[in-house]
Amino acid sequence: MMKKLFLYCLMIGMTGLNVSALYAQNCAAHIPPDATIIDVNVSITEDGVYWVCDGGFVNVPIPIEANFYMESGSHLNLVSNGDTIYVNAGADVNITGDGHVVYVRNGGEIDIVGNDNIVYIEDNVPADVVGFNNEVNDVDCGSVDFDYSDAPANGCIDGGGGGSAQCIGQIPANAVVISTDQTVVQAGTYWICSDSRADVPGSIEGTFFVESGGQLNLVSNGNTVYTNDGADVEITGDGHTVYIKNGGDVNVVGNNNLFYVESDVSVDIVGEGNELNSTECPEIVFDYSNAPSNGCSTTSIIDVQLSELVEVFPNPVADYLNIRLQNPQDLKLLQILDSAGKHLIYLDVSKVLKKGVIKVSDLPGGVYFLRIETTSNIFQQRIIKL
Repeated sequence: MMKKLFLYCLMIGMTGLNVSALYAQNCAAHIPPDATIIDVNVSITEDGVYWVCDGGFVNVPIPIEANFYMESGSHLNLVSNGDTIYVNAGADVNITGDGHVVYVRNGGEIDIVGNDNIVYIEDNVPADVVGFNNEVNDVDCGSVDFDYSDAPANGCIDGGGGGSAQCIGQIPANAVVISTDQTVVQAGTYWICSDSRADVPGSIEGTFFVESGGQLNLVSNGNTVYTNDGADVEITGDGHTVYIKNGGDVNVVGNNNLFYVESDVSVDIVGEGNELNSTECPEIVFDYSNAPSNGCSTTSIIDVQLSELVEVFPNPVADYLNIRLQNPQDLKLLQILDSAGKHLIYLDVSKVLKKGVIKVSDLPGGVYFLRIETTSNIFQQRIIKL
């Protein structure tokens, strides 16, 4: 036995391999091109490979043979045996059954009731496991990586899920603010405020963010338009990409336009080759973290702690930040920003509301801002991470 062990170690040394590299392949969540994409609530009763996006909620009520790739903001309730599950940071997984193999990244949450399960975790992952002959292994997978190189092109992009990076309308610092009725004749990025109208009479290359109460009349080709709730957009032309929140009003005459819409959006489209996509962006978010400070004031940005409406504690904080809201049903968006006000993390609103805490233990020590967007206000609370 000693001779075999010596020979094995010698072979490793001669080939330049190391022990950690031998385990690394098992720890990579390589999402295959035939994975079924899920970004809604669904029950699964058939074998397969499933890629569950942000906002997807999967219930498996009977035993099947399946692989699951769970993205941040996704949920899995699994009653089965012998499946393989990859859990990204921010995913929530509950398992009842035996013989599963589970890989969990830092920030993933997993609860298991069953026997003979193997759970590979990164070094700081808490795993709640109840049963017999279960193994929680925090050695062989120093890093659980998600590999998107072969993943379906129309799936959860870079862990963003159904709400991919494209579904976030991030207003840049150089956006031109339109707060009156104007005619736009130059290429650029435009932020159209409430009670304001932008007319674009000729072809330009532009990106438009239209706020509630704002209007856009666009006669052009190949632009990108983000339409907020209550905005009014008229488009004549071809090759546009348009993102529409619930409550946005869009009318289009043209060809080969692509529309990403939330579930209840209606669009009046006349033309050929137009595509209406209601699956990849279950939520379209306007991100104001880098927006011009003198921009649209459709919501009030309050850079102080308002204890009557929002309570955040403790501050300074080491591991978990408690959050209390007077009207939690009005919460729309939670972000963590760095000290310069740049976006770092989008938080899962439903999970924060359920638990009332935000995990910050993985953040380096320093100064951050917690950005809280409700239906009527935006609050920014300065946070000191110990």
